[in-house]
Amino acid sequence: MTPTTTKTLYDTDFALWIDETVDRLKAGDFAAIDLDNLIEEVESLGISQRKSVHSFLVRLLEHLLKRCYVPLPDCYRGWEIE
Repeated sequence: MTPTTTKTLYDTDFALWIDETVDRLKAGDFAAIDLDNLIEEVESLGISQRKSVHSFLVRLLEHLLKRCYVPLPDCYRGWEIE
């Protein structure tokens, strides 16, 4: 006997799932919200944001080190812009 897979709106139309979830949150219809997938999305957003901040900080430190140790003033402006 094989388990059956029920496709949800989250699995079939992610954009529509987002719109419906936002509408339900705004309406206060918390009983109809797909909590498992909403929690998963919020968690992944937090992880993504942390990775992004980490990446920017690493890039900033790279530029600061280049500025301190590479004697090429012509390159400084490009690093400052980025």
